[in-house]
Amino acid sequence: MARCAAAPLVFKPNTDDMREAPSVDIIRWITSQGAMVQVYDPVASQTAQEALEREGIRLDAVTFCESAYEVAENADALVIVTEWNEFKSLNMLQIRSAMRRPVLIDGRNIYESTEMNRLGFIYRGMGRGTGPAPSVLPPGDSTSQPQPGYPQGIPLHGGNGK
Repeated sequence: MARCAAAPLVFKPNTDDMREAPSVDIIRWITSQGAMVQVYDPVASQTAQEALEREGIRLDAVTFCESAYEVAENADALVIVTEWNEFKSLNMLQIRSAMRRPVLIDGRNIYESTEMNRLGFIYRGMGRGTGPAPSVLPPGDSTSQPQPGYPQGIPLHGGNGK
């Protein structure tokens, strides 16, 4: 079963403010896909748990962790949601070695892509042009290959709005 990690959870660093926190939607989507989610926030674990419960998110699919390093353990992907200073100074080699797959999605662009790639991460910073993305899908996965009968570059819906 896929295991994703999300941290920190709050809307704004150095608070426990979960109002409009994108982590809620991210966690909802990940769990709706059948994956488990490990989460960590330096301040707002209790507030986050209450917010997730209010939103009807299955808490049996969510594990609350005690540290940024624990949240990365055996994760297939780590999503950085808020720009806490704690996350800017992590030992990223330790994070990388704790993960099952080194996929790092940086929603706040707190890391440099060249450095993360050098450390062995498959790194994506939101809003950054990074060139062709290496596939994070297993080799031979049908979604990573053009489908027979559909030439590349032609939309599957026919391109005429129908």
